[in-house]
Order: sequence, then C-alpha cells, then structure tokens
Amino acid sequence: MNAQWNGNGYDFIIFGSTGFIGRALKFYLSRKYRVLGLSRSDGVNLLDPYIVQQLLVYLDGYQGCLINACGIVPNSSNHIDNSIIMYKNMQIDRNISLLHSATNASYVYISGTSLYSSKDAMLTEDDQLSNFSHSYLAAKKLGEEEAIKLSKTAVVRIPSPIGIVLNEKTVIGKMISDAYHKKVITFWGDGSRSQNFIDCKDISRMIDLICSKQKFHIYNCTSKCSITMKDLAKQIRDLINKDIVIEDDPTKLDEISRPCQEFSSQRALEVLGWQQHVMLDQSLRRFLK
Repeated sequence: MNAQWNGNGYDFIIFGSTGFIGRALKFYLSRKYRVLGLSRSDGVNLLDPYIVQQLLVYLDGYQGCLINACGIVPNSSNHIDNSIIMYKNMQIDRNISLLHSATNASYVYISGTSLYSSKDAMLTEDDQLSNFSHSYLAAKKLGEEEAIKLSKTAVVRIPSPIGIVLNEKTVIGKMISDAYHKKVITFWGDGSRSQNFIDCKDISRMIDLICSKQKFHIYNCTSKCSITMKDLAKQIRDLINKDIVIEDDPTKLDEISRPCQEFSSQRALEVLGWQQHVMLDQSLRRFLK
C-alpha cells in the first residue's frame, strides 16, 4: 500500500492532478491549502479495482474535499474507440463516487458545458445539458447526473478552460504557437464560430467558495461572453505582433459555424458571491510573458 495516498491532513484531494485542468487547480489551491494530487502517473489507476480498494482504506473518514478532474479525451494520439473512452470515463466517475461514499468529504465534480447547443436562450444551472455525440462530454453528462444524487456534492460546469501551461492541442495554444513559429494564425472555415473560455484560476476560486460555504448545487463557471475564432486570432495577433498574418483555411470547414451557447452564472453570484475575475486578455498576457 502506498502511504503517499493517505489523505489525512489534506484540505483537498484532486483526482486527475496531472491533467490539463487538475494541474492548474492544484497549482492555485496549493497557494492557500494543503492539496494532495492523485493521478495515473502516481500509480493511481482508478480503473484498477485493487487500487480503488487501497484508496478506500486510506480515505476512510476523510473530511476535506474531493475534486474529480479526471477525464480521458479522445484525440489523434491515443487512437481509442469512442465507446471505450466513454466506458472508461464512466467507470472512473463511478469509482470516485464510491470513494466519496467512504468519507465525510465534500465532493466537486468537474463537468462540461454544451458549448455547441443550438438553443437560443441562455442556459441556466437548472437546465439539462444537451445530448452529446462527443464521447468525453457524453460521459460527463452521465457523470453529472449521478453526482448530483450524492450528498455534499457540487457540480461545476466549465466551458473551454485556460490552464497554467500552453497546450498546443487547444485552440488558444495552437494559435499562440503558430503566431510565434509560423507568423501566421489560421482558423478553419470563416472564423464565425464562437467559444466560451474560463481561466482555471477562476475555477479554483469557485471550488474554494463552494467548500468554505458548504453550498452544494450545480454551478455554471463561465465567462461573461464568448469570442469568435476570428476575433480571438486578432486579439492574439495584436498582443504578439501586428504584422502576423491571419487567414482562413477553406479546405478545412469548421463543422460548427453557429455561435456557441451562452451561459448564466447567476446562481454562482447569488449563492457564492462568485463572478469571473480573470478576463481573456489577462489569461493571454500571462502566456505571452
């Protein structure tokens, strides 16, 4: 048994702490609290029943906060069938719920938002998420539905997160990388697709407020407005070098050209006193330093 997995004395335990979101949450929460990060790279394979049994022993009676920042996202490098990815994500969520049942801890489930819903109205926290063809988001929807049945559990719905490291697989990461290395920023289609971004610093602040106030609900942790791909490219260009070329790629049509769903964070404001603090330009400037 690995004594490093013992949660006693920690305010937060983050599952998936080396992932894009988990790493950032650990970075920000560690400034104020004692945080234990657990991930596959630490030997914590939440698909392994033996590992889960060990964790049940170590977390018995734990009274801090468990954060589920896990998720296997399909991409060109892992070559895993979508149905398998969905099954694995669902199994991970179930096992973390099992671990939560053995504790007296708070539980925060990081969920996704329906970025590309065709609804015209603003999505509130009481609305159900859309059905997804994307296996990761489909699993998150099911995970959210199960999480809200648990005691002392909050669901935090996030759009596209901005972490502490530049990930070239994300839209922002690719645009910044291309701007520096190729001197050209390219977007697919006509650039009219819009997307909602939120900085992980604001996500960590919401989690802090949830646990300190013990207010367990579904919260939308979203920015005040979305931005089109064309405007995002212009903003990055203006911050780096106004001579950088912006161009569209007509050979790669963006599969979604309509504006993304807008979200209401009114419950977070009323219950937690939370609102977005880190604006998109601040996040971009942090990377460009």
